[in-house]
Amino acid sequence: MAKIFLWSGRNPLAWSIKYFTDSKRSHCGFILDTNEEIIDSDWRWFPWSSGVLIRDFAQYKKYPDRLKIIDLPFTDEQNKEIIDLATSYVGHAYYDLPLVASFVWEWWSGDKAFNNMKHRENAFTCSEFVAYCINKVTGHPIIEGRSIQSIRPHELGVLDEQRTT
Repeated sequence: MAKIFLWSGRNPLAWSIKYFTDSKRSHCGFILDTNEEIIDSDWRWFPWSSGVLIRDFAQYKKYPDRLKIIDLPFTDEQNKEIIDLATSYVGHAYYDLPLVASFVWEWWSGDKAFNNMKHRENAFTCSEFVAYCINKVTGHPIIEGRSIQSIRPHELGVLDEQRTT
């Protein structure tokens, strides 16, 4: 069964993300079958280490009070396709800094001009990456009437409420 994790970080970058996106969570991604690794889109200080990566899940599991794990509410076949799609972006996708800038712009100006920002193929924030993979495979919009670029990390929690199994 495919899973996602929602994370509430406590470093300055995580606090900034939570503040500017009005989110309770600062990061999210997929948990791979081994439950020891994750695949996510993350920003690092060095561009060559940013983007969609497979990383160790241990750093998150150490703090269960800041971690929420959600089983995806889709068929086994769809869940496999979602993880396969996510894996296909490893090393081939960048972190979407322009989208992050749009969250700051929206907060500062109140202008939602970026809400219809075209998806930049091969560039994702963490929640955009999760929403994109799910939408591409299942057609599920996460939140009806919202673009995948406007989904915040904590909003992926609606998938837990939609689980039917």
